[in-house]
Amino acid sequence: MESIPARNKLGEKNGMTFGESVLLDCRHKIERAKEHDRALYKEIRGFLDTHPYSLVETYDREHFKYLCKLKIVKPIPQVELALIIGDCVHNARTALDYIAWRLAGSHFLDRNTLFPIYETQSEFEEMASRRKLDLRIHPDALTAIRAVQPYKRAEPKNDHLWFLQELDARDKHKLLTMTQTHCRGARFGSRGDRTEVRVSYGTLDDGAVVAEIQFPIGTPESKVKVDAEPLFDIAFERGILGEDRDFPVSNYIHQIIYRVINVVSQFEELITANPRWIR
Repeated sequence: MESIPARNKLGEKNGMTFGESVLLDCRHKIERAKEHDRALYKEIRGFLDTHPYSLVETYDREHFKYLCKLKIVKPIPQVELALIIGDCVHNARTALDYIAWRLAGSHFLDRNTLFPIYETQSEFEEMASRRKLDLRIHPDALTAIRAVQPYKRAEPKNDHLWFLQELDARDKHKLLTMTQTHCRGARFGSRGDRTEVRVSYGTLDDGAVVAEIQFPIGTPESKVKVDAEPLFDIAFERGILGEDRDFPVSNYIHQIIYRVINVVSQFEELITANPRWIR
């Protein structure tokens, strides 16, 4: 799997300085998105460092189970996070739109040309025909745009460009205040002969069982001692980016920007090699 660079290295290019970019406006938008990415990371880490969660620990004497339940002490700063996420995805999305606008002729009054992001080929082709992209964008450039589409992937809805499209579209209609507590791991130490440990990874509500430690039948509470240390994060609510798994907010925003940087870098190289694409 392709590694994602650290935030302070995100978007660095070899052999080309920032000012030499043929898509300089795209680079400016990416830089702005990166600023929001760093602010988002700092906001989430700062919130988690306040220890907003605690565990309510009880021993089920009937079933000889030690239960650790989540207690939310401090709510997620939904509005603050939503505003940063919205600004971040908007700048990343605009960086792509600038590519299409540049390829379509850079007309000052052109407010309709957007970089297409589609899940299916039929939707892409319908849009290209309706907006007459084949008449306004060089055919080879349009082929290059097709090549990076989510529908070219085995799982289009797992493409980070599709995630960007979904988040940007949602933010235009409603603040992205749909985040939840996410358990990404846990460490446990115990006294006594435990037989099984079950940890509830993923998004959790207040009162949810984070961990369940089974002890042998007949184990008295006096013989039980558990040191639990779950690791929490903030994830998008299920259904925002997909129903089948969890999407930690900071990680996925970071990866979305990285994907946009790759697309912009690719088109920088293509346009430099094919100056006729710019009309």
